Amino acid sequence: MVEGTQAQAAGRSIRELERLRDDYLVAIQQVLRQYNIGAGATLRALEERLYEDATTGDAVQIEPGKPLRLLDTVVRPEWVDYNRHMSDFRYGQVFGEAMDALFRRVGVDEAYRNTGRMYYSVENHVTHLGEAKSGEPLYVTTQLLAVDDKRVHVFHRMHRGRDDRQIATAEQMYLHVDTGAAKAAPADAAVRARLESIRGGHSGLPLPPEAGRAVGQARR
Repeated sequence: MVEGTQAQAAGRSIRELERLRDDYLVAIQQVLRQYNIGAGATLRALEERLYEDATTGDAVQIEPGKPLRLLDTVVRPEWVDYNRHMSDFRYGQVFGEAMDALFRRVGVDEAYRNTGRMYYSVENHVTHLGEAKSGEPLYVTTQLLAVDDKRVHVFHRMHRGRDDRQIATAEQMYLHVDTGAAKAAPADAAVRARLESIRGGHSGLPLPPEAGRAVGQARR
């Protein structure tokens, strides 16, 4: 038994084996989450509550002349890849949740979507500037670059909570769509007015140096 256990451990420390065990348990929960059963149902309920907490109330801060602080979150163990930091596609997830927070704030919520209207992402450009490890606190700030009757152009910055270092940016263009007709359509007047109000508050902010960059273009 001792020899077999040592062979399975393959020289890994107790801490490494504990981390591996935890990763396996999280992976099993993620599978069960898709079917909303057992521990997966508990995980789904927790995620929904955390999403509500992160995208409403004090998490969304408005200060005149400053980007919106839309999302505060933590790098979860299942977000970490073989390099022991957050996987590339998780950056898109976090930026997407920040955008959801903005939309919810201006009235683009479930009730709005049920009327057959929604903003669709049409362009994304993410730059990676630093790493985020498991357990790291993160927050996202958002600057509205332009708004018209059908489009919203935004720029996100992802910061590491422990030192406020900017570790990623995302520039995104969203198009308002009539989902029933499957084509672009003007946004609701009240939604447009709220977006314009935020955009007005950001009008004095400088254009981010990364905005409009092409892939591979040298950073300024």
